[in-house]
Amino acid sequence: MKNEDFSKRDERGVRKACAYAKKYTKINPEPGNMADLGALLDVSIEQIGSRQVKGKAIYDNSGSGLNDFLEATKHYFEYIRDANKSNEEKLIPDVEGWCIFLGITRQTALNYSKRSSEWEESISYIKDAILAAKKQLAFRFRIPPVVYLNDVSNNHGYLNTSEFKITANGNVSGDKPELTREEIAARYAAFEKEPEQLIIDD
Repeated sequence: MKNEDFSKRDERGVRKACAYAKKYTKINPEPGNMADLGALLDVSIEQIGSRQVKGKAIYDNSGSGLNDFLEATKHYFEYIRDANKSNEEKLIPDVEGWCIFLGITRQTALNYSKRSSEWEESISYIKDAILAAKKQLAFRFRIPPVVYLNDVSNNHGYLNTSEFKITANGNVSGDKPELTREEIAARYAAFEKEPEQLIIDD
């Protein structure tokens, strides 16, 4: 191994996560701060320990269940805000992180949105708030464009496609021949008697 390769691996040769977590600027080649991974794992561990019996809804399909859901979501945004007071790049809100914080899956969040118009409106607003934060970071090049585009396609229903239509020029007559049946028969009969002269351009 080259000497410079050791800076990306520990003493046992295991690759360090921070080695490729760079800040997204051309002038700063230093590794970024990976404390956000620890914060995410802490939340995941806490939620796994407190998950209820499988098959039981964590947030009931009721007015109080929706209020609990919104209150937990508010704590998620507060958690990110507080974590980012010293380093704005530490945590970025996203759908997966929000679901992990609430102790649910993305599929469960989708199922909740189908409960009623109130649930659907609330979840749409939350997703828009998450998207607005990421969009602001993307505009300032704090999130790589490719990562941002994939995320809005997967989590926010945006399509990264180009649409084009092919149209024919000229007057298209479909399958209708230009000559009548009688004209074609007369031309064929004349050709049998005396073939048409082949004209070749010089």
